[in-house]
Amino acid sequence: MVFCFLKLFLLSIVSALSCLSEHAGKEGANDISKYKNVIVYGIPEHIGEDIMQTVKHIGHDKLDLNNPLDGVERAYRLNCTKSIRPIVIKLAKAALKDQWLKAYRRRNNLNREGNWFLFDDLPKCIQKLEQKTKKWAKTKKYAKVWTLMSEVFYRKNETSPVMKVTDDEHLQYLHANETHYEVTEHPELLIQVPKSVVVNGFAKAGD
Repeated sequence: MVFCFLKLFLLSIVSALSCLSEHAGKEGANDISKYKNVIVYGIPEHIGEDIMQTVKHIGHDKLDLNNPLDGVERAYRLNCTKSIRPIVIKLAKAALKDQWLKAYRRRNNLNREGNWFLFDDLPKCIQKLEQKTKKWAKTKKYAKVWTLMSEVFYRKNETSPVMKVTDDEHLQYLHANETHYEVTEHPELLIQVPKSVVVNGFAKAGD
């Protein structure tokens, strides 16, 4: 079952790669509007589709969101030749994007089946930072690296504090002296961990 899910996931991502280059060119790789976008993969497209009704179906029927079109500025399918074109949903503010991402994670936690996926539409600079952080975390054998609200986070193990990587320069500081430059944040509440103290412009994890 897990193998089948992973296979479908990989096929979905691979099939969309050619679409994403068009998307980056259309909006700009680091367009600030991407901080408010989500991209949906695997939703079948129909002739004469009303894209907003499709978005409403995703939000209401699949994610249990009340009034899912509230705050949706526009939506469109990426212009590519794949049979199932990804949908870009442009939201009015980043907080709405967070609601969609949380609803999707909640759906997955309930083990609902379905061959579709929803992701953060990350600016190119954040994508690169995430990949660099993953490579670094792998050398340290850390548990997890992920993005939330277009920011990069990592966790050393399943019970350790959540750490944040602010930018490329900060990641270089972590390479040189991780303990000194660690930034601890709670990604759900977006508040500083109480024991943190400021060191050289960064928040250092308390003992």
